[in-house]
Amino acid sequence: MDAQVARRANARLAQLLEKFVCVRAVEMEGVDLSLFQFDYDNTWLAFFLNADKTIYGRYGTRASAGADLGVDVSIEGFCKALEGALEVHAGYPAQKSSLAGKRGPAPEAKEIRAFPLFKSRFAEAPPKGCAHCHHVWEALRSVPRAARKPLPDELMFPYPKPDRLGLVLELDERATVKSVTADSAAAKAGFAKGDRILRIAGEPVLSLADVQWVLQHAPTPGDLAVDVDRSGAPAKLTLHLADDWRRGEDVTWRASTRAMRAFGWEDASPDQRRKLGIADGRLCVRVKGVPKNGIGQRAGLAVDDYIVEVEKSAAPMTENEFIVFCQQKRRQGEIVDLTVIHDGKRKAIELQAP
Repeated sequence: MDAQVARRANARLAQLLEKFVCVRAVEMEGVDLSLFQFDYDNTWLAFFLNADKTIYGRYGTRASAGADLGVDVSIEGFCKALEGALEVHAGYPAQKSSLAGKRGPAPEAKEIRAFPLFKSRFAEAPPKGCAHCHHVWEALRSVPRAARKPLPDELMFPYPKPDRLGLVLELDERATVKSVTADSAAAKAGFAKGDRILRIAGEPVLSLADVQWVLQHAPTPGDLAVDVDRSGAPAKLTLHLADDWRRGEDVTWRASTRAMRAFGWEDASPDQRRKLGIADGRLCVRVKGVPKNGIGQRAGLAVDDYIVEVEKSAAPMTENEFIVFCQQKRRQGEIVDLTVIHDGKRKAIELQAP
């Protein structure tokens, strides 16, 4: 997607981009985090800005399958978001108040190099290495963790797609409903296939990323007013967000969760289970890697150890569930008790929560 936009891959895209002043950023060091707030694990994202720094909208969401085009972003969808941004601009500044919510709260630090976690990395001139987008999540999460607090849901499960609420949007349209899952929050709100979302909580919506933005910052539990265009006629809906609506989201795809992992996780194969005498339906995880000098190595974990209990329980657990447990049920540095099989013998491991 980045190359296609930079090269202006087709005539329609090129014509639209001529109406914008285009700036391409390739790293986060020095970026103003009070303005540029988004899902920092995204593959690619665009901001539509007025010269006075008012945000009209965003485009881009995660590419869960590894290659972004045709998965979560598309040139066609981006072009329609560009058209939407131009429509907003044509009416500016009359609707400026409706755009205020597109700026988020002030972050703990304005630049990534100002976070304690990264001060040493960027202390030299020039800085050592690059600041990637996912490092911003690491910096933001480091604040409550350093204060020995559990991660709140908005940092543990940031920017879930509206699919979690049963609302699936079209890839090539402007925030248009593709399908609605039965008995979901979206179904209960009254969404229907073909609805185009115009506003959520009063904010204009240009794309899926704009929907995610509102959901990320919405108080929960709570209700969101949604204005849709339904076959050319306006309709008003109310979308309810339950207190736990984010929980259960799989975060293992996120590059920013690497800092949360003390070891490489691999579910044991049937043959490995048989050799160890571990029945199906019980926890059995092979340690496939241990970062050098990391908390896993310091705890005594080694490659080819098998974890068979967490906190004395042999109940099956996914890597996602283990990460969430360590981040939300344990403070940084608190002990997570593991039972492992090492060289055929069971032993206890005290792992410090990341």
